[in-house]
Amino acid sequence: MWVLVTDVILAGYVATWFAALSRAPALDVTAVLVIGAVITALLAAAVNGKPLAPQLGWPALVLVGAILGAVPTWRSRQTLGDASGTDAT
Repeated sequence: MWVLVTDVILAGYVATWFAALSRAPALDVTAVLVIGAVITALLAAAVNGKPLAPQLGWPALVLVGAILGAVPTWRSRQTLGDASGTDAT
């Protein structure tokens, strides 16, 4: 029974993954997995009662990386908005 349940979950995950890849760039689709890792840490802390403090290092690095990756995009949108005379936000 457990094998069937996990197979259905995995098949749904793979089907969703390939559907997302067909609609969006691979970089955007894989970026969602980073968020999943942070959510997993939070769920482990909430459900299993594991302390979150020892795990704060890597979620902080993920957050810093996301910010560093988003800033150039944000700046380029601001520059494009300024150049066209409209607000890009």
